[in-house]
This record gives sequence, structure tokens and C-alpha cells, in this order.
Amino acid sequence: MKNQQVDLAYKSIEQEQYLKAGQILRKELAAGRDNFNVRQGLTIVYFNRFREAKDAGVDSQALISILDKAIENGEEANYFYDSKVGPNLFLAQSYTSKFLLTNDTRYNDLARTYLQKTQKVSKESLEDIESKVTNLTIELQNETAKPAKFCTRKEIFKLHQRYPDAIFYDTSTNAPTARNFEFVKDLSELSPFIPYGNIPVPKTGNLSDSVEGVWQGLKIINGKIDPDYFKGKGRQRKGNVTGHKFGNVVLNYIDARKKIFVPTYKFMTDNIASTVVDEKVESALNGELQFFFDVDDNAHISNPKGALAHSSVLVNIINNRINDRLKNTEQE
Repeated sequence: MKNQQVDLAYKSIEQEQYLKAGQILRKELAAGRDNFNVRQGLTIVYFNRFREAKDAGVDSQALISILDKAIENGEEANYFYDSKVGPNLFLAQSYTSKFLLTNDTRYNDLARTYLQKTQKVSKESLEDIESKVTNLTIELQNETAKPAKFCTRKEIFKLHQRYPDAIFYDTSTNAPTARNFEFVKDLSELSPFIPYGNIPVPKTGNLSDSVEGVWQGLKIINGKIDPDYFKGKGRQRKGNVTGHKFGNVVLNYIDARKKIFVPTYKFMTDNIASTVVDEKVESALNGELQFFFDVDDNAHISNPKGALAHSSVLVNIINNRINDRLKNTEQE
């Protein structure tokens, strides 16, 4: 049976009115209506109240107290249903935050546990979930730094209205939106189709001119790979794909993304286009909000429906570099 008050609370959460949502949900608890939706809602409310309080400069002890309320409600939500994504993800984020505030490794271990639980009950891969926690870690470790964000081409206009000072980067090969809109910049140099040369082809000893050439050339079509795709600018290869060759092993679509495309794209960003990536890292550390997109919409490495957006891989690479820089700064 639907509860109009709980529905109102969740609408308030969508509108980022966390104080109002919390008041509604606490009244539900006081009236004896304790259930999964109420507890999950309170978990979301308290975690976002924690983020607001941190931005406002509230002291660590008060922040821990808010996190404890998020954790308490998340664990109560799990008591009703432990196979839901929401509470487990917010528990992972809450324990990560508590670890960063206290440096107590017990909380880091608990965060990892809830990350694993999230992955088990979610369609997202562990890599996708960990990237969310990396983004959170960046925001918590530094008052200024802004994690890089992935968006789809369809979302850029709405996001531009919401964040008029943000920079949008078109990383597709021809970057057409950069020619059409002033708030979009051309970052086609980070397209996997660009023929930089000297890109290792995994498990072959060969070199490819482009990342896309590796991906297309190692496709098995009619029982064969096609090394001709290692030459020149990346291009599409058509036909019925039965896997990707990886040494003596044939990989399925998802494993090929993880073992071939992502490491090869990372090789390009680490060894050939590293300066360009470092510029975006510096911008993020200086507080510039940056969105990256290309022609594809799929940001989830384990989702086989649609090609993986290379800009989502780029965002993870940038954010991992930001996180490493922040950690190194803390150690100095």
C-alpha cells in the first residue's frame, strides 16, 4: 500500500530538500511506521546532510555523528531487505567517509564489505561502483577538487543550464558539438580512433596505430582476427563477432572490454596523451567542474547493451590520477 508521506519525502530528496525529507520520515518512525522505504530514505538524507555539513565547515565530531545516523538507518534498512542496492551503496560511502575522518582501518574494511554486497545485488560492475566511491573520496579529501564527470551527449544542454560554469569536452573523433556550441571544447585527441602509433596489441607482440585498431583487429569474425586494422586510423569492422582473441584465449564481450580495451586505452592516456590528461587533472584540483562525453551512452563496463563510452573510461582514469595526487599530498 502506498504511503503519500513517504512519497513526498522521496520527492523532497530528489529536489535536494533533505531537511524537509528527514522531518517527514522521522514522523513516520515516531508513528510506528518503520519499514524499508523509511529507513532507506533516512540513510540518503543523513548521508547528504553530512556532505552539506562538511561543505559548511562543521567539525569532525559532528560530522561523525551525522554519519553514524546514516549508518544506523542503512543497517536497519538492510534488516528489512539486504538485497537492495541503495542502503548497501550508501553504507559503503558512509563507512568510506568515516574512515577518511578517523583513519580507522576498520571502517575501510566495512566499506569494502558493503561495496562487495552492492556489486552482488547490482547490475553495475565492481569497477563502476568503486568509481563512485573514488569520486566521493576526492570530494572529501579536498575542499576545492571536483571529480571529473561522464555525461551523455543528450544531457549536455540540461547540465549546462544547471552548471553554467562547467566545461564540457567532446572526446569523439570529430567532436562536432565543439563546433556548434561555445560551452563545449574539442578533446578529440583522446578518441581511441586517433592513430598515434606504437600502441601494444595485447598478447601478440604487435603494435597498432590506434586503440580502436586493437579492439577491432582482435575481434574474431568468421573464425579470424584481422591485423590490417592495426594500421592507420581506427575504423569499424563489421560482421558476426564470436569473441576477442587474447593470446590463446577467446574472451567474451565484457571480459574483452576489461582485458583489452580499457588497458589499451589507459596505455594511450598514460604514455602518449599523458600531458593532456594531466591538464584535466590540474583543472579538477583547481575546482573546475568538467564533463566528458562521446557518441556512446553506455558508461557501465558490464552492460553489454551498446558500445562502451570511452569517455567514461577516461573519467575513471582522470579521477584515479586526482585521487593519487591527493594521497601523495597528504603523505608529504
